[in-house]
Amino acid sequence: MTVKILWVSRHEPLREQLDELQQAFGDVEITRYCEVVYTVAQLLEVYDEGMYDEMIVVLPVESIRQLILMGVRPLKAVLHREVIGYGEVRLTHHHFERILYVDVQSVPLLGE
Repeated sequence: MTVKILWVSRHEPLREQLDELQQAFGDVEITRYCEVVYTVAQLLEVYDEGMYDEMIVVLPVESIRQLILMGVRPLKAVLHREVIGYGEVRLTHHHFERILYVDVQSVPLLGE
């Protein structure tokens, strides 16, 4: 069975990422969604209509929190960042993680 993955990012998957996804899920079909995500409802509509099995996201924390509240447990890529020159950075894939919950703790800027 092919696992359908919705890749929500402006960036193409790296070879190492594709390899890990195939190792984890076997046969995968990845569809890249690089449109601006205005609402989580918009993204869930695409996810549901495409009958995807998994979602990999690069989104703001609040959007991820809303996805989780709607029953989606997205994946995120963990990358290593290496500065290789002035203004140049090399990103290498390390692994994927499933996001189970988002807990943001904050305090007012004035009055800490």
